[in-house]
Amino acid sequence: MTGKRRSLTIREENDKKIQYMRSQFLYSNIDIDYTTMVNIFIELGDIVLRPGTYNMTNIADIFKKYLGDIDNDIILCVLNDYKNKKVWKHE
Repeated sequence: MTGKRRSLTIREENDKKIQYMRSQFLYSNIDIDYTTMVNIFIELGDIVLRPGTYNMTNIADIFKKYLGDIDNDIILCVLNDYKNKKVWKHE
């Protein structure tokens, strides 16, 4: 995959979400680097903003695009656990 080098500023609250998601996958023995996770989050934001395109299969497909051949059950398990954590709640 080729791309252009860009500068991106990530706020502290979003950095925590990115790092937490990385740790959730690491717990499942899947190591995702920071830049890849940022790219996944950007694509997730894009798919959620398009009407009628948001479902768990589409979300799992985005992760598979970056991570290769990973079982959907693993991805969905990590995502379900992640969405139930405090990291999403504004405290």
